Amino acid sequence: MYSDHTFIPGRLAVIGRRVAAFILNLGAAILGVTGFLRPFYKFLRLCFPSMPLTQREISTHVILAALVALAVTQFWSTTTAKWIWLVPVPLLLVRMAFFFVGAPLEDGIMGQHPHGLWNHFFDPDISGGLPARMDLNLFTFPALQATVYSCIAWASDHWGWHVPAETALPSSEGSRPAAPVTWARLNDSWFTATNVLIGTNVGIFGAMVVAGVPLLFRDKAQLLRLGADLGTLSLHGQYWRLITAPFVHVGIFHLAANMICLWWLGRLAEKIFGGGLLTGIYLLTAVGGELLSAAWDPLKPSVGVSGGLMGIAGALFVVSAYGGIKFPRNELFRRRITIVICFFMFDGLSAFVSDMGHTGGLAVGLLIGFCIVWAVRRPSFPKELARIRLAQGLSALEAHDYQSAIGSLQSYVAVRPNDADGHALLGYALQALDRPDEAASEYQTAVTLGCTDAAVRDNLAGIHSEQGSPEGAVPVAQEERA
Repeated sequence: MYSDHTFIPGRLAVIGRRVAAFILNLGAAILGVTGFLRPFYKFLRLCFPSMPLTQREISTHVILAALVALAVTQFWSTTTAKWIWLVPVPLLLVRMAFFFVGAPLEDGIMGQHPHGLWNHFFDPDISGGLPARMDLNLFTFPALQATVYSCIAWASDHWGWHVPAETALPSSEGSRPAAPVTWARLNDSWFTATNVLIGTNVGIFGAMVVAGVPLLFRDKAQLLRLGADLGTLSLHGQYWRLITAPFVHVGIFHLAANMICLWWLGRLAEKIFGGGLLTGIYLLTAVGGELLSAAWDPLKPSVGVSGGLMGIAGALFVVSAYGGIKFPRNELFRRRITIVICFFMFDGLSAFVSDMGHTGGLAVGLLIGFCIVWAVRRPSFPKELARIRLAQGLSALEAHDYQSAIGSLQSYVAVRPNDADGHALLGYALQALDRPDEAASEYQTAVTLGCTDAAVRDNLAGIHSEQGSPEGAVPVAQEERA
């Protein structure tokens, strides 16, 4: 059993994950439609030329929010998604109340007065000035998108459209030993490469804002001063722009969208590649994307780390398909990656975001993925790729292929002999194949290295009891009670 002092950190971790999920769902509802607004708006204008401008805009936001919600609820939990309307809708109501107090209506709240409450927020005369446009963009659209998103999430949960929760290892059945909880624990620390990369991007953007750069800007000259990629400069002496451009973002929304994707993709990739290799993939693919962008269109400035994100997605896709790593619900994982790739391809319609940058990052990521698969399949592989062996062992355990799991995990602990999780999982696979002596040795090594997993201690105590060695089981049980 875990001691009482672990209860509060555990609860805080659960609360932190739920808050993060809430923020990610809110970001998906409000920002997830950004890359598709322009092409879908043009499509509606082509199909319904007589539709009023505001109705066309509202329809675009609502339909795209519904499509984003349908996609997201197929792959993520809907627990927090059902409640994201609680942020933008009250903000809209408060703004409407202030407007009502500041501009009394002559024809009633729902009247047709040009400055009426309903018209101002839901059918404004855009030519009437900036206030109506700002209220529409900052309050009405987010509230409508979040409401539609929450309704889709509720319907998905109510009618069972979404995918059930995933499990890391097969549950214990019959005489099968208890499975160690390892996969979910690989990113427990806050000091991870993913968080460092996110902090670096946010810190650079914060420094730009402190230096006087506005939160929303699209000035080409300003971007070039900050280090944007431009072929006529980057390929003629200013090669440093290939490295600085991925860390420059066109405003807070561009930064937020990229960091949300980096948080999801990076955490998953770090479990497979480890922090060092993930950082290398991130930088190489980002630079590769900027290089192709500069060569393809030398006159178009390019910023943002989208190429690096596409590269991470590409490397993950190859490793999952050809590297013997089957993530929980692997088909689900591939659909997630596909949606991320499609999103960034459409996002390239932005003036300062290059489709060629995305394509270049993806191509480099795919190439790196194939190189990793080739290297891991060799009898002797670099120590930097040991984390992939651990992931292969976990995948084999999930498939109940314990013999393959033993081979992968033995290779892993040979390179990383001081990793407690590797020994714990190897003991689990050995015990599942009825090799108790070897399993007990691996479990004991894991405990000695500091493994606190209750399942490991239970399994070790069970082996000692079955072998008629209660003196070996007593210390383990006493440690658990302590």
